Amino acid sequence: MNAPMLLPEAQVSQHLGQVLNPADWHAAGRALVEKCLAEFLYEEVLSANPLEQDQWAVVLPAATYRFTARQQQLGHWQLAPGSVLRDGEPAWDLLLFIRELAAVISISPFTLTYLQRELSNTWLADAHLRALSRPSSAELIQSEDAEVCRHLSGHPWIVMSKGRIGFSYADYRRFAPECAEPLALPWVAVKRERARWQGVNGLSEQALLDAQLDADCQARFTAVLAEAGVAAEDYLWLPVHPWQWDNWLIGSFASEIAQRELIWLGEAPERYQPLQSIRTFANREAPQKPHIKLPLSILNTAVYRGLPGERTELAPALSQWLADNLGQDAQLKAYGLVMLREIASVNVPHVGYEATVGSPYQFRELFGCLWRESVDSLLAEHEQAITQAALVHEDAQGYPLLASLIAQSGLTSEAWLARYFAVCLPPLLHSLYRFGLVFSPHGENTLLIHENGVPTRLVLKDFIDDINLIDQDFPELANLPDALGKVLLRHPPEVLGHFIFTGLFVVHYRYLSNITQLLGISELRFWRLAQQAVADYHQAHPELAERIALFDLQRPLFEKVCLNRVRLFTQGYADDAERPVPDVLAPILNPISPSTLTAWQAKGAEQPAAGLLAREDFYYRRADLPSGHVVSLRPVQLGRDLPLLHRWMNTEHVIEQWQLNKPIEALREHFAQALADDHHRLCLVNVNGVDIGYTEIYHAPRDRLAQFYPADEHDWGWHLLIGEPQRVGQGYAEAIIRVTTQLIFAATPAQKVVGEPDHRVKPYAVLAERLHYEPQGLVEMPEKTAMLYYCWRERFQAAWGA
Repeated sequence: MNAPMLLPEAQVSQHLGQVLNPADWHAAGRALVEKCLAEFLYEEVLSANPLEQDQWAVVLPAATYRFTARQQQLGHWQLAPGSVLRDGEPAWDLLLFIRELAAVISISPFTLTYLQRELSNTWLADAHLRALSRPSSAELIQSEDAEVCRHLSGHPWIVMSKGRIGFSYADYRRFAPECAEPLALPWVAVKRERARWQGVNGLSEQALLDAQLDADCQARFTAVLAEAGVAAEDYLWLPVHPWQWDNWLIGSFASEIAQRELIWLGEAPERYQPLQSIRTFANREAPQKPHIKLPLSILNTAVYRGLPGERTELAPALSQWLADNLGQDAQLKAYGLVMLREIASVNVPHVGYEATVGSPYQFRELFGCLWRESVDSLLAEHEQAITQAALVHEDAQGYPLLASLIAQSGLTSEAWLARYFAVCLPPLLHSLYRFGLVFSPHGENTLLIHENGVPTRLVLKDFIDDINLIDQDFPELANLPDALGKVLLRHPPEVLGHFIFTGLFVVHYRYLSNITQLLGISELRFWRLAQQAVADYHQAHPELAERIALFDLQRPLFEKVCLNRVRLFTQGYADDAERPVPDVLAPILNPISPSTLTAWQAKGAEQPAAGLLAREDFYYRRADLPSGHVVSLRPVQLGRDLPLLHRWMNTEHVIEQWQLNKPIEALREHFAQALADDHHRLCLVNVNGVDIGYTEIYHAPRDRLAQFYPADEHDWGWHLLIGEPQRVGQGYAEAIIRVTTQLIFAATPAQKVVGEPDHRVKPYAVLAERLHYEPQGLVEMPEKTAMLYYCWRERFQAAWGA
């Protein structure tokens, strides 16, 4: 038996010193507090009091948490990064927040204690992600899917997304996807009468072994069995997770080991990488080989990550049925749907635990294996696959992976999104309507195949645990094997639709819509594009009209399903006989219902930035596709920002243009007067998470510039300085001007934006041409000779989008 790999003490200390530093620890804590607030507000665990525009407060007995946020039309919350303050100070202490929250909600001390442990593990993992070197989004889209999984932040909804209760720190370093290096998997042999092997049609046990283990490895394992005095043909071979072997299988199957019914064979030579689910491994040396899914009895996200025995045994039969039925459907073939079959399985039940009625479910999911096709074996030339969980990923600079994918495609953001929905929604709808069958299509269960960033095909996986059926006698289900019919859950049509509404729209698309808003697509427009893909499918299939009406996916309301409440209230950390089920609250609006979209339109949801510049306190953030930067603008807060502004105004490259190199108190007076003048907005400019500059966005007819040109009543303009010397000349100005111009056109009825830089500043002339700012001639002003520029809405938006 191999002993667990322990990290040398010096290596652990050095690594902890790198990871557990104040900056990354506080940043990870702030992000998790923001996530807790957003998700607990959505699940109605707590409520927020409105203050001024986009400002909210959660008042707890011990402290008040104030933040900048918008509640989206679907009901979820989008908080401005870094905006949460606890009694006026940055809120970074996640566990303090949870304890303060516990004082006002019905959570038991037992649950609260374990919750803190699970959140602390998540916090540590997120600090690791921040402290370690991470590729940019542009680099990540060029990587294999297994490598992409190493850099993702985990479940977007569940706040304790990396709890991994059961892992030590050494285990975490060795087995968590964000840390683990590829590892060799150990194999064991189990007496045949103690194990059950299943495979899809045409796949023999030996053929699978030959594909997994080379001849030398098989000979080595056979020699181990011979040395133990047993016949190799009397045993089934399967891999095990090293942690599961050390922590569960040796103790639970000690009798079988003693009686040579279970024998350690050693490690196979090829190395595997754990994926996002932790228990599933991809072969890094031969990516086309099947993935290996193994029980891992740690508590992570919602459940213990074992493999249910009966379902494990039936997985190949379900994959075979799907291939014979959905796989032969002409429409699904036309869509190019890829279903990653679970081609073989082994289940090794524990006699005692299985015989104990009511035993906790984790004890009945300890030992087995699933082999699932790798998407790499099914890709055509020039195709690339990426987990859809990555579509909501932002890199260390806050730049969305989706933005890099869209930029690679050459499509506009809206055209890409329409294409994406046309690729992903019709196969799911067709499976539901034609077969009365629904997958669980959230981001971790699906992949997107693309060619140079352009979506082409949908990939589905994880069938035996997640497929559900209609509770009616659809003829398309008549040939379903009885064994499968007894295991797969059946639901009435209105419930089955939840696997699209909750499993896709709420679990995945609501986060995706947050990302696409950074690309200039409003939440309403996002859902209109999704609804259009659904409507197009319905129109193309009049023969399914009765089924479409039966499931009624466009009905106005769906019940709100909640996940975090399960841990907080209903399940806690109980070790029950069955897996937990979600909580359900009162219905919420269905975002693909025509009546919902009409109501949102009436509320002005098509133009969420309209009137933004009329607010004293606003926040605007956008991913700039041409530059690959994320630019955000927020109003100056004198108490916080004056030292930074003072430093910038006294920097050599700023002094001549701005002439505000004054003592700090004189500068305070200047900015206090400017902030009191409501004809302009004074903003800090942040690029890729760093404050680098300052801009004044002004209403031109009320500005002194109106003395020098015939201002239209809706004209707006801007002044810009990049304060950090090392950021000058690095290409940031173009991104900032483009985003500022987009903000002005989105927030106001302006038909043109004006600019009046000093005519001697030649870089502006180059930028102006690229950004469609047209020179109008020189203007003599008291402090400078300016070149007046006009940027017309129509031309600008035709080039750069709204």
